[in-house]
Amino acid sequence: MCRFSLLFTFTLLAWSMLVAAQPIHPKAQATLEKEFPEAELVEWAAYDEGYCVSFFDPETDRAAKMEFDSKGRWQQTTLDFDPEDLSPEILSYVDANFDQYYSTAYELRIRRKRRSRFGLIIDTPTHIHTLIFREDGRLLETEMEGLDGG
Repeated sequence: MCRFSLLFTFTLLAWSMLVAAQPIHPKAQATLEKEFPEAELVEWAAYDEGYCVSFFDPETDRAAKMEFDSKGRWQQTTLDFDPEDLSPEILSYVDANFDQYYSTAYELRIRRKRRSRFGLIIDTPTHIHTLIFREDGRLLETEMEGLDGG
């Protein structure tokens, strides 16, 4: 039994090292280097459907994430952003509907063959609100989740 446990442990360790060492598609690597040449704290992850890289961009002072399909083609970039970058239309909507609350997360999502999207997460005493806006400030989606998960 001890030999089986030892063999199983070594097999699991070898498999996890193989998965962690899975090469990143050169096209994805080249796109990151072209779009964010100063990227720091770069962490790649490979999935069945593609690749994801999280990093910090000192040029814009933002955390970012890029997603690629299995062939290394860019699909989406998600950037943290400053709320001062929001359009007047988005600020007006938030002020009118959440004037006593603040947003806890801001994301800009730039997608392949689609318009950019701004996402806000606003916490209230009873709910977490997720709001998705187009660049022009038009509200596209809202989602509300209770603090108890419901």
